[in-house]
Amino acid sequence: MHTFKNELNQIEKILYLIIIVLLFHVTRNINMIFYVGLLFSLYIYLFIVFFLYKKNTLDLELRFYTRELIFLFSLLLIPIISFINLPFNEFLVGFPRFFVLMPFLLFLIIYKQLSVTFVKMAFRTVCIFMGLSSLSILYQIVFGPLMFLADSTVRSGLERYASLAGSLTAMGTIGSLAILILLFSKNWLFNRFIKYSLIIIISLGMLLSLQKASVINLIICAIIYILLNFSVQQFIRSITSIIFIIIISLIVYNFTDTFYLEEYIDTIVNYTLNQDSDRTSEDLMNRLTDKPARVFEFHSIGLMDIILGIGFASLAGVMGLNQYPMAHNAYVDLLLSGGIIHFISYLFLNLYVVYKALITVSNTVQNIIIKKIYISIVLLTLINMIIGSGKFYQPVQGVITFIVLFTFIRINQTTNEFSTN
Repeated sequence: MHTFKNELNQIEKILYLIIIVLLFHVTRNINMIFYVGLLFSLYIYLFIVFFLYKKNTLDLELRFYTRELIFLFSLLLIPIISFINLPFNEFLVGFPRFFVLMPFLLFLIIYKQLSVTFVKMAFRTVCIFMGLSSLSILYQIVFGPLMFLADSTVRSGLERYASLAGSLTAMGTIGSLAILILLFSKNWLFNRFIKYSLIIIISLGMLLSLQKASVINLIICAIIYILLNFSVQQFIRSITSIIFIIIISLIVYNFTDTFYLEEYIDTIVNYTLNQDSDRTSEDLMNRLTDKPARVFEFHSIGLMDIILGIGFASLAGVMGLNQYPMAHNAYVDLLLSGGIIHFISYLFLNLYVVYKALITVSNTVQNIIIKKIYISIVLLTLINMIIGSGKFYQPVQGVITFIVLFTFIRINQTTNEFSTN
């Protein structure tokens, strides 16, 4: 397989290492001091190299977009509001979780020269990592739990395991983002065999996670894939690809009874679509109404809280503050954590990517691939935010989200420049 290592500049190589460390954030459970030390050493090294490069190079572009600065400002207000509203010991619990991705986000905002090669390498790495995350669930089903992962629970009589991606629920959302990247990548990231193998492995891992969102997100991925391939020829290819994946998946499924995997897949499909479909609808309505209402009532939310937010407390378990109720709705989390400006600015960043992608004339296959990957990730993220997923505080989710939100404009300009030269 072709390697892009030598095509990255020094800054991109350091940033790529940071992405790998962020993806494997669960290893902090093995040795927290080593993990934190490594991550923030790389952050410090990244900014030192950046400012030295800036000092010695006239070509370094510094361009700040108002939409990004507004979001950054609203985000930086959250710990200030939290410090005012929370007991100090609770603030100390939430702040490290909030801060872990801040240097990564800040760097993507100030450094506008990330290459298409870097983004390509990042997407490729995310897909491979999610494949490993899926295999980590399969490993635990066969051989037992991995001690450094989150504790397992039981659903419908079956053991439900966490993965390398993070919590018990991480696989159902983040796995679907990787599937979209693979579906729209053609042969840009991998050859067909590796691409379809990863799609099947990740899909299997999502189902084995016993999360209802896994089944729903797989359906949504198929719908998005068909909709974005709207020409007759592309539509036929889309349907053909989906049928091919289903056939291969059924073949794999027929060999899963050896390790009781068939029982896992039957359970989650039935749990989501058949016997518990009413429960699924009820759960969705709870996330739209009852659970957000409980958060509003618990914190006695008033007009100023809507305007400024209340900080970490509204994010509850995401920030390690499990004593507070969760809305299980990321739109409510956005609004209550950072206020109305934070809410609007984040949504605007997402919709702006879709808007720019739609109005851009694509001249090459690479342009089209990049546009569709970015659009599909934004769409799926916005849909998942309804059920509380898609939070950018989760390191793996955050890496994908921030790359999409803060690299598209530059990458799109670069690919157009290449295609017209």
